[in-house]
Amino acid sequence: MHKTREAIDEQHKAMLIDYSAYRLQSNSEIDELLSKHGHRFMTFVNGVYKALMEMKPGDRYEFELHVKPQNRELFVKVACMFINEQKDNDYVFTDNTFRVIQRLPPFQPLQKKKTNEQLNSRSTTTSKH
Repeated sequence: MHKTREAIDEQHKAMLIDYSAYRLQSNSEIDELLSKHGHRFMTFVNGVYKALMEMKPGDRYEFELHVKPQNRELFVKVACMFINEQKDNDYVFTDNTFRVIQRLPPFQPLQKKKTNEQLNSRSTTTSKH
């Protein structure tokens, strides 16, 4: 299946969009959206939260593939609200354009590598038993 020139042009335009201007600046924006859209806004919030909570560590969510263009500004604001509420800080926008959200794998501290001396002393200690 070949894409039409128009479809390719639309895809290229989408790649250039920077959504960072839509990020949540303060919680008062959420209050305004709630007053303006009421139940519809809460339904949207629940949908965004559900999609993000279903992500597994390491998953990436390219919202342009799932969110209608007219809802993308609202999506970014709600996603910011969701990210701010997370205790583990494991959700992030992957770059400055706010186009992809990633759920980070859990933090694991680096383990010290054992030196040959430590390995040898351990094997001699265990072989004496």
